[in-house]
Parts: sequence; C-alpha cells; structure tokens
Amino acid sequence: MYLIKSFLFIAGLLFSQLAFGQISQKGTPVSLTESFLELHSTDQIPEIQIPIYNAAKFERVKAVHPNFAFESAAVDTKINLQENGEWTQMKDGSRIWRLKITAPGTEHLTLLYNDFYLPPDAKFFLYTENERQILGAFTSVNNNKNGKFSTATTYGESVYLEYHEPPNVNAPARISINKVLQKLSAGRSSGEFGFGASEDCHININCDQGDDYQDYKRGVVRIMLILQDGNDIFAGFCSGSLINNTAEDQTPYLLTAFHCIIDGFTPLFDQWQFNFGYEANSCDNPAQEPSAKTLVGAEMVASDQEPDFLLLKIAAPVPSSFSPYYAGWNRAVDAIPQNSAMIHHPCGDIKKITKDNQNTATIHPRNINWENYTSTPNTHFEIGFEEGFSQVGASGAPLYGTDGLLYGQLHGGNINLENCTINKLYYGRFATSWEGDNSANRLSDWLDPINSGQITLEGLDPFGNLANFNGLLQTPEGEGIGGASILIEGTDSTVVALTDNSGQFTLQLPRTSDYRLTFSKAGEILNGVTTFDIVQIRRHILGLTPFDSVFKEVAADTNISGSVTTFDIIELQKLILGINTTFPSAPSWGFVSPQGNLFNILTLNDLQPEVNLNIIGVKIGDVNFSADPLK
Repeated sequence: MYLIKSFLFIAGLLFSQLAFGQISQKGTPVSLTESFLELHSTDQIPEIQIPIYNAAKFERVKAVHPNFAFESAAVDTKINLQENGEWTQMKDGSRIWRLKITAPGTEHLTLLYNDFYLPPDAKFFLYTENERQILGAFTSVNNNKNGKFSTATTYGESVYLEYHEPPNVNAPARISINKVLQKLSAGRSSGEFGFGASEDCHININCDQGDDYQDYKRGVVRIMLILQDGNDIFAGFCSGSLINNTAEDQTPYLLTAFHCIIDGFTPLFDQWQFNFGYEANSCDNPAQEPSAKTLVGAEMVASDQEPDFLLLKIAAPVPSSFSPYYAGWNRAVDAIPQNSAMIHHPCGDIKKITKDNQNTATIHPRNINWENYTSTPNTHFEIGFEEGFSQVGASGAPLYGTDGLLYGQLHGGNINLENCTINKLYYGRFATSWEGDNSANRLSDWLDPINSGQITLEGLDPFGNLANFNGLLQTPEGEGIGGASILIEGTDSTVVALTDNSGQFTLQLPRTSDYRLTFSKAGEILNGVTTFDIVQIRRHILGLTPFDSVFKEVAADTNISGSVTTFDIIELQKLILGINTTFPSAPSWGFVSPQGNLFNILTLNDLQPEVNLNIIGVKIGDVNFSADPLK
C-alpha cells in the first residue's frame, strides 16, 4: 500500500536529485520521452570513440607542477552537427540530432566547443548513460560572441548529445566540439582531485564552524580552470569569491589568485567554469556528489603577481537562482583580520571552512620565496589556523575577518599532510592589491568605479530576502506536465503559478513567510482512460500481472482509498460509460513524491534561498500512462 498524506518539508530538501545548472532551462530531452521511445526505441544512436590522453605524459605534467590541482587533460576531436550523429524528423516539422561520445576507461568527460551557436527556440542537451545527469536545455541564451563554450562535467565514460531544432529556423545551429577533457580512472580512484578527494580533517561549510558564514559562503565558487600549453589543454581547480564594488550594481567580479594561471600556460578564460553552491547539505560528507550551478566564461580585468591577485569578470550576470553574495572588503593599509576564516574548495572538493581561533594574523615582514618568484615584505598576511585544513585547489580562497569582510586571497603556505595540520598560510593582502601602476594591475579602478574613496565596503546580498521557487512537474516517463496550477499561499500574499509545456514554473517570494502549496490540473477527465486500464487493474488485483510501479498503483486508486480494489474498477466503468463526469473522491491528476506518496498540498517552512520542487504527476485512472500531459 502506498501512503496518502499532506507533507511537511524543509524547503530546499524536497525531492532532491543530481542536476547541474548552467544558465540552462530545465526540461527533458525529447529522445527520453515515452512518446519518442514508442517510435524510436530500437534506433541505434551513432557513437564516436575518442582516444585516451597519454597517461604517462599527464603524470609528467603534474610532476612539474606539484602544487597545482591538475585534474584532467584534453584530446583533440572534430565533432559537429554536419559530419557526425544522426537526424530524426519529427511530425511537427522539428528535427532531433543525436550522438554518443565514449572514451573507454575514463571517469568523466568535459566538452569544449570552438564554435557554439543555437538559433531561437532550439534546445541542446547532454545526458549520461544512466540518465542520472541531464544537462540543459541550453538555448540561444548560451551563445557567446566568439562562439567559445564548455559544458559541465558528466560522470562516466560516455555522454549522449541531443539537439532539438525547431521548424523553419532562420539560421542553422553550429555545435563544434574540438576538445574533450577526460579524467583517467586511476586518478579519481585514488582520490586525487574532485569530489571526495580532500583529506578527512577538512570541515564542511555546513558544520557548526560555518554557522556565522552562511551568507558569505554563497559568493565562494569552485573554479575549473582551462589552460593551454602548446596543443595540449589541461583542467584544474582553484577557489575564488564574488566581490562587491562601490556602485553595488552586481557586476560579476570574482577575486582569486594570480598563480592559478600557472606560469607558461595560456588561460582559456572563455571556457573557465564557475561552480556555485557546490557543498554538502549538512556537516557530514555526502555519499553522492552534490549538485552545483555553473557559469561559463570570464575575462581578466586586473592582476598582479606580487600580492598574487587575479580579478575576473564572469561573462554573464549571476542569476538570482544562484543566490549570490558579493563579499565586502577592507582595504585599510593597517587592517588585520580578527580570528580569520577561509572558505575554499581544497582539491576541487566540496566547500570547506578553516578557522583561526587564536587571532594569529600578522603582516609578514619578510620576503616569501615561491616556486618561480619572491614576494616582497608586507604584501602578505601570515596566519596559523586551529580548525580545518588546506590543500591545493584552495588557492584564491577568500580570507574573512569576524566582521565578514574580505582581507585577501590564499597564496599558499606550509601544511603537514601526515597529521593534517597547518603551520602557516599566506594571503595576498587586499590593501596591497588595491594600489598599482595602472588599472590592469590594481583593484581600485574596478571595485571603486564611482571614486568614493571608501576604505571599507559591506557585502551585497541582493536576493537575501527572497526564495527562488524552481518547480518541475513531470509524468513518470519524464514528460513535462503543462497547464498545471500551483496555488501558493503565504502569510501576506497568494500567488498562482502555471507550468509551461515543459512542466516548469519559476518565481520568487519572500523567505520571511511559511507557504502552503496546492497542486492541481484540470483538463479532460477521460484523458488516457480506456477499458484497457480496467483490464490492467483487474489483472493486478488477481495477481496475474502485478503493477511494477508505485505510480501505477496511484493511478489505479480512483477512489483514493490507499489500495487498489474492485471499487476502483467500478469508478472507472462509470466514468467511461458517462454515468459520472468526474471521480467522486479523486482529482483528475494526482501529484506524487518519488517515494510514491500521494498529495495535493505541501507546507514549506524555514525557506532556504532556493526551493527545488521535482514532482511526479499521475493522471488518475490512466495506469498505462497514455494520457497527454499537455491536455
């Protein structure tokens, strides 16, 4: 028996699943919908096998740069819409292009595009073999002037590509993949870089030590660096933070470390990736990799090797759905952070925090000898930490004082891997980075564009009082349920949202209220309901062909009794014969959690900045899921 109830949930934990946002629209690839599979389930999707990067060569590169978090290397490809894949003509005049890319023996793949253009209303998806990851839909919003692009990492040795071209496009799409970054199995299995790679002594940002830093953490990102050396391209990790400017206009400036560029390499800023919200939901390390939201591309606006700062401008504004926080700062020449804290992504792992509880920060009065150069006196803070740890990949991480202001970014230091202790860490001072010979090597021009002369600036939390409701209503086969209504009742407001044809709805509401959400969908009561459903229900009751899905049980329970009986058959017969025009006890559509719990009301308390609702809708009476979700 399945459960029937109204649910009380903590917002932000609702029906969670692995998903990667990349200024993309939610949705389902057409090729994964039931209607498409009914016609094309036997189609063979063309597959391209790409070679494996020379592992020995990659190890030599890493050996030359032991203090840098190199994670993957790219092989050359020539993959495009014109020469690869297969097209399928659809009844509505649109076309579907599909291709499978495989690199046997790799742990994950990241695609780099040298020419990327999508016409209006076109959609592009990537998904993995088990469909656990679906990236997209990417649309014309993702077009860059120079045509460069990259998509987030997909896990496994294969990835499927799908392009959905609408009828009568004005200009054809261009999707050209010239490089594929790949991680060899040996590296990830040894826990070198990426999810789960950092030492156990690190402290997750959502442990008690991070309680006072919950706002500031929303500006800290994991940076996936794309760097070129001759014809070779490599990827690695650094950390960084969004930073506020005196105009407080949400310009997406991001502060990180100069040495993340790596001497001798060419940074391909257009394809760098910035992962927001890549963290555990609690203090414990998660068993599965948490989701992240990704922006692609940036430009360098200022840098200086001496205080080791790099100021980037991300190519697109940070959307409100990312819940960004722009760090405030203190540029006073004598400013020293009190009881410092660092938020970072060591080894490219999920977000961690490191804390100094003994107020040990000082301005380092001597030279610091780095691998390729020497920092002069007074350009860095020197700090000892008592809680947490640091490893490669944390470079560029922001240093905060107890006032919540940023004082510098991590350069490096002395750690002891054997016992997980920190001797000293060194941070390029924000005050040093503020001044310089010209706008290309100082922060002042960019972070004080109005020439205010401010010494300190508070952080900017532009959406701090708002919750982003991101809803996706789908059938058990993954088709979007269009025209569903969501009545959202709060303390001071009532809003009605409608899903679009992909089953999505988005809106923003104040976080200060609790909310009651009522789901419903009108439409044809006989949509998908036939005598064949009666036959299937009868066979289930007799034990001849039991239902293989809890969603079928929900659909069959037409009187909402919590079990499937002959009384449900009677209700269906009355409906088909026209004796009844509705189900006396049931709605036309029921909404179900992935666990099979039927509900029509959700109560949300203690809202987080983002509320993700991924909900299954079932047409009552339609046990073979033949109903049109748009009717």
